[in-house]
Amino acid sequence: MTPTIDLLASHRSDRSFQSTPVSDEHLDAILRAGHLAPTSFNAQHISVVVVRDANTRQRIAAVAGGQPW
Repeated sequence: MTPTIDLLASHRSDRSFQSTPVSDEHLDAILRAGHLAPTSFNAQHISVVVVRDANTRQRIAAVAGGQPW
């Protein structure tokens, strides 16, 4: 297989996360990668909300169907 197909075939959706905070450097790199991802005709805007407060995260989870992630 090509490296691209191998990468696509290895995709996983994690549903278990550590409670270790993500550093600002890692968060910046992740957000930069997301902004560089292609969209159809480059017409789709993105919004990212970073939530670091556990109480706020619980409130968001409650209105999102109780999803813990």
